[in-house]
Amino acid sequence: MIQEEEEHSLHGGLTREEEEALLEHLKEKREVKVQGAQQSHEGAAEDCRQVVLGVNREINGLAHCTGAHFVGFVSCSDIHDKFPPALITDSSASLSFFKCVVGISAEDVLVKFEQFFCAQSLNMNAREDSNTVRSRCTELILQGLCEPSIQMNYVHYDMDIIAQHHVQLEGWPMGIKFKKLANLKNLQDLRQLQDSLQMTACKWVQMLKRQIDEHTAELSRCKAEGETRKSKGKKAVITGRNIKDSGESDEGSTSEGSEDEAPPSKQQGTCKDKITYRSHSVIDEEGSDEE
Repeated sequence: MIQEEEEHSLHGGLTREEEEALLEHLKEKREVKVQGAQQSHEGAAEDCRQVVLGVNREINGLAHCTGAHFVGFVSCSDIHDKFPPALITDSSASLSFFKCVVGISAEDVLVKFEQFFCAQSLNMNAREDSNTVRSRCTELILQGLCEPSIQMNYVHYDMDIIAQHHVQLEGWPMGIKFKKLANLKNLQDLRQLQDSLQMTACKWVQMLKRQIDEHTAELSRCKAEGETRKSKGKKAVITGRNIKDSGESDEGSTSEGSEDEAPPSKQQGTCKDKITYRSHSVIDEEGSDEE
């Protein structure tokens, strides 16, 4: 009772608009604290040094507790910056990777890393737009498939990806619709997806036999329902879109109405009409009915 009275006294004098304004001001203040720029090169150098020391302590603690290995490079992006390049690692064992595998030492890689950014004068915030982030997300998704011949298909995801290759993309960020990346226009959503892919929070996983059997049964059930609807005089073609519209789509994937269209390579056609992409079994069955 006392707690409720205290909460009422704290919030009772504020309207909803005032609360939203205060929350927005708090968010802006936090963003400035996390991403705000320093007023001088000396201040930026000190800020960088303190952050690098903190990251190094965290990495050493993580390596001690979990055995994880880490190597990180820190470089300035302008010749007028006052902080030197830094190499962050958990141990010398991690640095030996560069000498044994890459063929050059980690220190030489750090020098080239700094030379590249200073010579190109790359500015992360100025050059990072939606097209750049979208291309990076597409690259990460295709890399996760580990098979160059497989092309990602968001429209027929259930049939072309899950049913054929027995893999699924887990960890798709909440609040972001599962659709073609070309249709994702919000830069914040693209950045969130990129972070999830880079941190492997969103990744491809091999399906278990039980999951494969359940998905196959679901496809068969949707196919049977489609044939039933067709026998009643309604046109119904079993595609990835129809499966999702039935309300039984796989976890983590959603439909996007008519916004997504199948790639041209996945469409079949006749001399008169274009036929919507569907599974080979349905095509064969309908072909036999027409004969």
